[in-house]
Amino acid sequence: MTAYIPAVVFNCIHEYFFFSGFFRRTVRKRHAYTCRFNRNCVVDKAQRNTCRSCRFDECMRRGMKKEAVQSERDRIRPTSSCTIPDDPLLDALLSAEAIVRQLRSSVITRTVDARRQATAGDVTDSMNQQLTLMVEWAKHLREFQRLPLTAQVALLRHFSAQHLVMCAAFRSIHLNDVIYLTNETCLPREPPLGVPDVNRVAARIVDHLTTPMRKLQMNEIEYVALKAIALFDPREFTKIFSCRP
Repeated sequence: MTAYIPAVVFNCIHEYFFFSGFFRRTVRKRHAYTCRFNRNCVVDKAQRNTCRSCRFDECMRRGMKKEAVQSERDRIRPTSSCTIPDDPLLDALLSAEAIVRQLRSSVITRTVDARRQATAGDVTDSMNQQLTLMVEWAKHLREFQRLPLTAQVALLRHFSAQHLVMCAAFRSIHLNDVIYLTNETCLPREPPLGVPDVNRVAARIVDHLTTPMRKLQMNEIEYVALKAIALFDPREFTKIFSCRP
């Protein structure tokens, strides 16, 4: 049974994005749809455009609320204004994120001069701290707890590099051309003397993750969902169980 857990999580999160994006666009643009088939249309990914009226009705049945849709997201602090959906899985992901946020004060060693340029040592410290928080975050997910220890370790190993860059990218979403590390030091995209290789990675994070996140105005709900998709990668999970005797 545990072999199906990541696939279920993966599919539930994708299903949320499938409905939420359409619902948000409909409410913001004040579209009004009419069903031509007695409001009894099949609503799934393959037939999502067959009847937008029934698709919108399905969003409402899933607990999405018109008043929760914001006309404009907060561009300065994008994680502070998102509305929590009525979805047990996303609620659990957000709760785990909140717990880890509280743990940061005991795990993260902040620098005296916040937002100064990071040294190679700062980068190493930040990575170690972020990996510690990654383990704590996963431990607070019920679906992760139900997995065998060997599967937990394998998934975390596979997820660790993705987690490092995703967290750095999302923390920096309100900044330009710089990566904001967990210990509050910064990596500019232009490589200074001393850590050119690290800053080349920073430039790629800015270009391929932070900038797209900013353009999409990603909020915390979408961020934790993306983390869960990466952690519970069905392909990696299939590989893990196919190697078991």
